[in-house]
Amino acid sequence: MKKGTIISAMLALCIVFASGKMAEAYTGEGDTLWGITPTHGALYDQIIKERKPSKLHKKIKKTKIGKSVTVSKNKSIHISKKELHLLASLIESEASGESFKGKVGVGAVVLNRVKNKKFPDSISAVIYEPGQFTPVMTGSLKKPSKESIKAAKKALGGYDDTHDALFYYNKRTATNHWLDSRPVTVVIGNHTFTK
Repeated sequence: MKKGTIISAMLALCIVFASGKMAEAYTGEGDTLWGITPTHGALYDQIIKERKPSKLHKKIKKTKIGKSVTVSKNKSIHISKKELHLLASLIESEASGESFKGKVGVGAVVLNRVKNKKFPDSISAVIYEPGQFTPVMTGSLKKPSKESIKAAKKALGGYDDTHDALFYYNKRTATNHWLDSRPVTVVIGNHTFTK
């Protein structure tokens, strides 16, 4: 390809980005990054840059059960077998009928609370905080399934499709209208996630 053609192509891409025509998100499943790049006009390098795992994900991935992981400036999460089992139990109790992504979202909310200074600083303290989770209040935490354990591990790995949500609820069954006043970050299955 000639130098002038390359410069023209790059200039055209700059105009597309500047005009804001790249604002729509691609949500197709099963496609490769190379496959969607030409179709949707996105630059492969930009997609890769945006999809890199967070530093937290890298740290937790390298950390074994029984160790602590720093999640923010002054906070760390102790990852014991007991904490993992408790998180997976909450996920099973709150999201057993939800997709895997929905289960990970419930786990992410717990971890987002651990990171937030307005909430307790451990998984068990967040889960057992009075009045927060119905299965805890009613004493109906379930034994976790393999999928809920996998979802808990994925959430501990730093995955969070809830966009840092601190709450979630099912609009069909929720009786707390305060939740409706919170800014919605995403809806996954039957759960609405909010900040």
